[in-house]
Amino acid sequence: MQTEIFGDLPASSPGTVKMKIQDGPFEGREVEKILEDVPGVLMDGFIDAIRNYRHWRSSDRRQQPDVDLLGDTAIESAKARLFENIAWAFDLYETPSVADFEWVCAEKEADPEHMRAYLTRAFSGEIREFALAVHRVYPSIGKRIQQRLRGYLDIPLELH
Repeated sequence: MQTEIFGDLPASSPGTVKMKIQDGPFEGREVEKILEDVPGVLMDGFIDAIRNYRHWRSSDRRQQPDVDLLGDTAIESAKARLFENIAWAFDLYETPSVADFEWVCAEKEADPEHMRAYLTRAFSGEIREFALAVHRVYPSIGKRIQQRLRGYLDIPLELH
């Protein structure tokens, strides 16, 4: 078991076991309500990131606003959110997510493999760009990404 913000989570399959609620500032029902809302919020954020990036990718680049507070253009911010969601959907992070993609999809009655296949078809260039950018800085992590995406997309890291 690992201790997380919402209590003890099973190390495997967080969706199959009810999460234990710790004593804290919230009452049990309040925490249960938050946990009930988590899959919807995460799936909405996932879909929003995809739609937002698709909007900026198809828009006229000359009409983009100047930079935001972090120095990124709207397309760069949208691409960063897309990359975060790709990493979540394909489980590319070093450590497991508190709410993994499979569990969120199961809670929202969505097929995770269908979602990953869609991402691969719609954003194959961006996924390759992401993997190659990571590989340039962290070759071992780039290799791990290449291996995890093997069933979805061919990413030839050796050529770069």
